[in-house]
Amino acid sequence: MSASPVNMPRSDRYFRALLEYAGDAIVVCDAGGRIVIANEETERLFGYAREELIGEPIEVLLPHAARERHVAHRDAFMETHARRAMGRHLALHGLRRDGSRFPIEVSLGPLDEGGERLVAAIVRDVSERLRMEQELRRLADRDELTGLYNRRRFTLDLDRLIAAEETDDAALLLIDLDNFKYVNDTLGHNAGDAVIRAAAERLRGLIRSGDVLARLGGDEFVVLLPGASLRGATQLAERIVSAFERGPAGGGEPVTASVGVTTFGGRDRIVTGEQLLAEADIAMYSSKEAGRNRVALYGRDTGSPTRMQDDLSLANRLNRALTGDGLELFAQPVVAVGEDAPPRRFELLLRLRGADGELHSPAVFLPLSERFGLARRIDRWVIAESLRLAAVHPAVAELAINLSATSLADADLADHIAAGTRTAGVDPGRLLFEITETAAITNSAAAEELARRLRAFGCRLALDDFGTGFGTFTTLRRLPFDALKIDGSFIRGLCDSEADQVIVRSLVDVAHGLGKLATAEWVEDERTLTALRDYGVDFAQGYHLGRPRPADEVFAELS
Repeated sequence: MSASPVNMPRSDRYFRALLEYAGDAIVVCDAGGRIVIANEETERLFGYAREELIGEPIEVLLPHAARERHVAHRDAFMETHARRAMGRHLALHGLRRDGSRFPIEVSLGPLDEGGERLVAAIVRDVSERLRMEQELRRLADRDELTGLYNRRRFTLDLDRLIAAEETDDAALLLIDLDNFKYVNDTLGHNAGDAVIRAAAERLRGLIRSGDVLARLGGDEFVVLLPGASLRGATQLAERIVSAFERGPAGGGEPVTASVGVTTFGGRDRIVTGEQLLAEADIAMYSSKEAGRNRVALYGRDTGSPTRMQDDLSLANRLNRALTGDGLELFAQPVVAVGEDAPPRRFELLLRLRGADGELHSPAVFLPLSERFGLARRIDRWVIAESLRLAAVHPAVAELAINLSATSLADADLADHIAAGTRTAGVDPGRLLFEITETAAITNSAAAEELARRLRAFGCRLALDDFGTGFGTFTTLRRLPFDALKIDGSFIRGLCDSEADQVIVRSLVDVAHGLGKLATAEWVEDERTLTALRDYGVDFAQGYHLGRPRPADEVFAELS
């Protein structure tokens, strides 16, 4: 190994050139563990000139605490002389000339030089890789906006606590900010983000060191309280409500908090994390319904245990239906008033089939879907099934599809619908999306944006339950809808109520004055239909004109 570069055999020159071009530090040691070769990257990584390393024991590159142990490992390696990698499953560190340590991985391989046994060690600095791995773990566990645990990490901690069977005393608090949507819609997302960050800091200052605080999403937070009694959990919940009552945190906009509380209930009660979150959610919504800015306890403030169990059972059934079967679309004809032609327009109405085969109307399960965060998924299911029906039954001229208020905030919905129509090969002009007047007025900016985007690629829109938000015509003037559906409460007793007659005439005039079509629902007899014809109503639907039936069955009858 002492030949000059000029007199070296070609293979040796190639070998030394490879050492210098290598991106990792490479150190070659003799059988006694002394360094005989070190490349340029070794100099850069460890801070030594290679002349300082030649002849030194390899342990000079290791922390003092690891040197004695390393000698034993080195001797064992020289006996077996087998390739091996080190540092991938245990922590290894290198020691620089200035005394600083850094994490490394080492790969060892045998060399044979003229009968002399040598060992080549490839040393890689893994500081950056470990930093990136740590950052990925942090991102997987943390909410980006607040730095709190996210839903995934919180669920893991909750399940671990349940599995540990140490749940005699433990509780869960679900916290939802009141009026947060108003801040977001009127002041913008930057103001909303500031409120969320301030709320997170306020909650951090209220919990104990062993409690687990997480942001589930939006303006919803959760606290897991190991070892907390019902009394202790309730006292913390009340402190949280009081803290938000005192005014805005961190200079943000003022919001209050509604808190739902549930307890694990001891070892005799078998619970799951999903069940506990659902219970806390039910309690939190009870506090909202009671006026907000207060605490509600699951069981005490949420009605009878039987009713709560029924709610949970129905929510579970709805969740299963979204991934299997159980949801069905029924079709009700929408008839052009004054025409005798068979109907080609239909409104699609959702039904949920219960475990006993009984059909549930949307009035039963849609409010529950909002509480359990399933409304958007339901809307996506309805849209997909509607597109399937439209593709299979081209004789259907128009399908009216109801959208929930929750979906107005779904920024991807318009693109999702556009992509769906292209995939299914369905003319977007055959789709009429219905949004309730209340939702459209409450979320006017989102409704206007969704309407604009849907109409841009050919879909049509209707404002449902029109008249229930009377006094909103200034807002309606800006909304690009095609049709207004007069709320059925004005239609059902139309022929016997002068007040309803005045209102319906006025609503038809408003619809036509805004350039919209007018549709009446809940038409139950010929007298009502005749009156609507006289008032100039364009379309009508109701039991007198056709009851809802399974959509595939109705459409199969079309010629």
